[in-house]
Amino acid sequence: MVGIALVAMCGCGRFGFDATTSSDGPVVPVEDDAPVIDAAIGHDEDSDGIGDLVDLCPHLPDSTQGDADGDLVGDACDPDPAVAGQTWVRFSPFTPADTGFVPTGTWTRGADSWDHVDDGSASQLIATHAVSNVDVWMGFDITTIGPMNRQLAINVRQPGASSPYYYGELWEGSSGPKISVTYFDGSGYAQQSMQPVPGGAYPTGRGQLHIRARQTPAPDFKLDVSIAAGFMLTQTIPDSYVGGTRVVINAQNIGVSVRYVAIIATP
Repeated sequence: MVGIALVAMCGCGRFGFDATTSSDGPVVPVEDDAPVIDAAIGHDEDSDGIGDLVDLCPHLPDSTQGDADGDLVGDACDPDPAVAGQTWVRFSPFTPADTGFVPTGTWTRGADSWDHVDDGSASQLIATHAVSNVDVWMGFDITTIGPMNRQLAINVRQPGASSPYYYGELWEGSSGPKISVTYFDGSGYAQQSMQPVPGGAYPTGRGQLHIRARQTPAPDFKLDVSIAAGFMLTQTIPDSYVGGTRVVINAQNIGVSVRYVAIIATP
């Protein structure tokens, strides 16, 4: 988990932050109802030499800043780079000024992350945004793993424990580590699609989870998982995804630092 934008971006709702200048150049206020983008002044999450405030894809290195359709979502992260219409909902680099996500459970604030310890608890980071067709990226560093029922997940859901929702997860129960797309129907869970993790061990190290959720034209929920130490896996389930009002990060029985969350909406 206000408002600034570059002069060239004014009125488009690309950024949100209370400031009038930054190390990246002059900025000006935008309308109060613009989508909120929390990006620390002078911060460069992806280390591509372009500060978060002016980076069209602040979570993915792209020094060329290509934007073929001119919608201010860079080609490197635009779900449809040839057709304009994508918009930033939020970019949260989890610097001290970033208050966009509310923690529950055993999260602590790092200098540039939200950190979770493998103490057996199930904890969440929650941002309130009404989303339907959406892409969500989460960058993380898994440092330690605890007992079984290890989980790192992204879900889009309605408020309330009994609300149906889909989520994509890196999970390990009694049958070994998997990536999966899981559906909670309000009373029980069903793994709609799953794939074993190569090597048979829950991974550690730096990685990224990316969900691609579409309400129309056909309901679809897709998960990509990449780990720097070795693999990228994808699971897709076409079904009855309908969107939600919250984006939730789940962690359980792992030590993990969540470094950023990026949310982009598609018409």
